[in-house]
Amino acid sequence: MYVKYNSLLRRLGKGQSIEQKEKNTTPYCTTIHLISSGLIKLSRVQPALCLYRGIKRLKYPTRFWRADKFGVKGGVEFGFSSCSTNRDVALGYAKKGYLFELMTGMVTRGA
Repeated sequence: MYVKYNSLLRRLGKGQSIEQKEKNTTPYCTTIHLISSGLIKLSRVQPALCLYRGIKRLKYPTRFWRADKFGVKGGVEFGFSSCSTNRDVALGYAKKGYLFELMTGMVTRGA
């Protein structure tokens, strides 16, 4: 089911019009809301820690690496992200790709 939920969320994040988004939000809408709500509740008891996410063979656009007028670079993941506290586990997923190190806290809530 993870694949279905994330496919839907990522499709919705790709600049669709409001009408297209409304048509596509019907499948799994309640389920995704409940998952998100549960993760927010779990994050309240989760201490701040360092997480790792390995992504293999993904090509990012040039704008991902170039800072904007505010000095910010990067992107947004519209789906749920799986991460690990174990760097070696994430490196196993990265295989000639990218390893992201993420610090969690009150702003970047996740479970």
